[in-house]
Amino acid sequence: MNYKIKPPMGSIMTPKDVMTEAELRAFVPHLVADAEQVDTWKEKAAKDPIEDLIEWLTKAGFEVTPI
Repeated sequence: MNYKIKPPMGSIMTPKDVMTEAELRAFVPHLVADAEQVDTWKEKAAKDPIEDLIEWLTKAGFEVTPI
């Protein structure tokens, strides 16, 4: 499945407009500001259900729409 991604206004992170699930999972750890937590978020992104990652992105201000 693919996902349309719209970053929050003023975001310095500008993802591709449309991502596959694998691309979305690879993108999530890049949003973590604390370098010590990057490995934890890489593991979460790889193992957590995609719905949980979409919920997290939504809470961070991203619009994520399955297409």
